[in-house]
Amino acid sequence: MFDRFFKAAALLNALMFAALVVYTLHGYGGLPDLVAVDFGPAGEPVMGPKTYLATPVVVIVGAAGLVAAFIAFFTLKRHTIVERYPYLINIPAVAMILGRLPRDEARKYIDKLLLPLPLVGAATTALMALTTYVIIESAKEGRLIIMQNLLIAGVLAFAVGVGLGTILYFRRIYTQLRGA
Repeated sequence: MFDRFFKAAALLNALMFAALVVYTLHGYGGLPDLVAVDFGPAGEPVMGPKTYLATPVVVIVGAAGLVAAFIAFFTLKRHTIVERYPYLINIPAVAMILGRLPRDEARKYIDKLLLPLPLVGAATTALMALTTYVIIESAKEGRLIIMQNLLIAGVLAFAVGVGLGTILYFRRIYTQLRGA
């Protein structure tokens, strides 16, 4: 079950990244030479050549690609990596308990521990896609297509949600391990 999930998640992340690249190339290529490259405090556009947008867009898309590739590699090779480098599970109590379990049972818990990772990767790629969309469409429209405060609140809610969700999920796994 877990192998199919991790392979499907890796494929989904790769497809999402490919869609992001296609959209970015198409969207950036369709921009006129002079676009809104920044917005003042009141939201007024600062015009400039579209090449000013190249660096932030390449960094965002590149970061999304690196995150997707790293997560795919780590989750697809999870057993080999954790068995060879057990200190990568940086939860000492969990690592100690896993070391006492039979190999097959420990591997099931490794699968459970890494289950959220590809989901976080997909959410991160989606967040990068949203950011790229906002940059390209705002440049095209000559105005911010989303309120800055709403975008900042969304990113902060994402970070808090992922962090808190991960902590609560790991707590649940630890509770299960203590009973094993």
